Amino acid sequence: MKMPRRKANVPKAAINNRRAVMAAHALHRGKAEEHQQTLFIKWLVFHLCQTHEEIFDPSNQYATAYAAGRRSVGLDILRTLEAVPETLPDKPEESHA
Repeated sequence: MKMPRRKANVPKAAINNRRAVMAAHALHRGKAEEHQQTLFIKWLVFHLCQTHEEIFDPSNQYATAYAAGRRSVGLDILRTLEAVPETLPDKPEESHA
């Protein structure tokens, strides 16, 4: 017997920072200035991915799992930024267009 799936009661991260959204648009167009690039990455990692927030919700295992996944993305971004490119093997670029 299949168990019914429960919907996770997970709040979406508020996208309410105008400067960060403007920086995201500039980055997407390839026109972002250095300060916009930095602002967007910090906003993405710390606000949207909530990398430094508590993820455990004792009342909702689904919310905990969702928060862990979101935090994992932020940690992957941070690990990528900390990596030393010269120590990595060359691989053909993947296209995700």
